Amino acid sequence: TKEDEIIKYMFTTNSKDNIMFFTNLGKVHLLKAYKIPKSNKGARGKSIYNFLSLDTENGEHIVNVIAADTKDTSKSLLLATKNGIIKRLPLDKLSTRLSVTKIIEFREGDSLTAVLLVSEGDQVILNTARGLSLRTTVDEQSIRPMGRTATGVTGMKFKNENDYVVDMSLCDKTHLFTLTESGLGKKSCMEDFTVQKRGGKGITSHKVTDKTGTIIAATTVNDNDDIFIVTQQGLMIRVKSSDISVTGRSASGVKLINLNEGDAIVGISVSAFNNDNDNETIEN
Repeated sequence: TKEDEIIKYMFTTNSKDNIMFFTNLGKVHLLKAYKIPKSNKGARGKSIYNFLSLDTENGEHIVNVIAADTKDTSKSLLLATKNGIIKRLPLDKLSTRLSVTKIIEFREGDSLTAVLLVSEGDQVILNTARGLSLRTTVDEQSIRPMGRTATGVTGMKFKNENDYVVDMSLCDKTHLFTLTESGLGKKSCMEDFTVQKRGGKGITSHKVTDKTGTIIAATTVNDNDDIFIVTQQGLMIRVKSSDISVTGRSASGVKLINLNEGDAIVGISVSAFNNDNDNETIEN
């Protein structure tokens, strides 16, 4: 990668698997794995624009990438939108004849925020910009499978009209990590988040104030994970999850990155790699 880039997605795949690129416009771009040329470990790779036709004029960008066998009847895609709508789409309902497929119909002003590959009985957690989280179970009683043209059902309601969903994660790790726009991060025990029915307002996961700024990223982590934070000006910091103290749900977090004037955090990435290096900052 270039020095100001982080690896966002990493997975193993078979050459005939479909790699699914989900975008904020509610579309999935399908690409056979074998169409991406093999490279040695030192190569930078090719731009995704060499393989996909993204509608950049309308701001289309990728929100998640998943590799899977689209014939698998035991798996579903769980979609979450900015306005709190969730939708369960059986994996085998995707069209493999088309390279680009619309998979959700939005209500006005909405967009796709997150997509997960789930099975019946999995638990997921929705996280909002105002520091609220809702943990719920994927089951046919509350989140029934739908077709591609469906809008979905209410996954989460908001206490604040300016709130919105920033991310959704599987509850398959020990802690929830949240990060604010001012660089304050915190780690909470997943056990502190009781399972609720969909459509609730959630519970506090991070105390948000004018000083902290809103939540810009949230994901589940284990103690042996490395968390990478990258900014607009090319500053990147790596933090060991084990170095972040576990605090209560209502805490404001600790300073993880100092931002220069005019700089802003643009994303995080989590890697389950053990290493003996201390927290590291890289600046271009």
